[in-house]
Amino acid sequence: MEKEKGNLISIIVPVHNMEGYLGKCLDSLVGQSHRHLEILLIDDGSTDESGAICDRYAAGDGRIKVVHRENGGLSAARNTGLDLAAGDYIGFVDSDDWLEHDMYEFLLRDLLDVGADIAVCGFYRAYDHGEEPNDPSGTYRVLSKEDALELLLQDGILQNFYWCKLYKREVLEGIRMPEGKVFEDAFTQHLVFEKAKTVVLHNIPKYHYLQRPDSICGKIKDFINDDFHEAFRERVRYFSARGDKRLYRQAAITYLNHLYWNYHRHAQAN
Repeated sequence: MEKEKGNLISIIVPVHNMEGYLGKCLDSLVGQSHRHLEILLIDDGSTDESGAICDRYAAGDGRIKVVHRENGGLSAARNTGLDLAAGDYIGFVDSDDWLEHDMYEFLLRDLLDVGADIAVCGFYRAYDHGEEPNDPSGTYRVLSKEDALELLLQDGILQNFYWCKLYKREVLEGIRMPEGKVFEDAFTQHLVFEKAKTVVLHNIPKYHYLQRPDSICGKIKDFINDDFHEAFRERVRYFSARGDKRLYRQAAITYLNHLYWNYHRHAQAN
């Protein structure tokens, strides 16, 4: 579509020891139907062949830029990408996941059609036995900032992940992922949404979220850690200080629900 062709999208992809998954991820990026991309591969101190794979793809596609850096974790790699991104719009992809070929065309069209600051699509959770959509109903809603924040805090049909969204670069300005911590999405996503006037949620699944038992969220003991508690407690404190009783209440309810679910899951595993 003509109105989409001039819009540069920067896609930030942290990479750390993903040689077995990276090719599928990168193939899905270079094959996007929206061609005007800047693909930033942040090799975060990989000790396998991931860095070499990044370099090979960059040699074959001028839209790809590779940064090799010392290992600093996912947040540090994303911050490096944010520092370098030149696009009008910014997206994030995890290097063990993959995309439908039209994901960024889909997100950009939704964003431009309603003049939104953030566009959100649905995703599949990909297992060995098959895939499940996060929202089988395919919800479509154009949301005010307050309504989007409430849905984000509910953590249901609109979740904290950075990778199923497209952002106008302005809403990410000044945002830094907390380095040395996990759950950087929960630490910062509400701050990004606060800067948006309008969010479009269109839960047609376009992103494939691989469920690996050795990933951060796949490790039950790591899932219930200090960073998790800090991120969700910080949200409760933030909306309390903001003086918004509705969002404060929702942040508190979601935190308590997560505590119950995680400890119940942990108890079952031991």
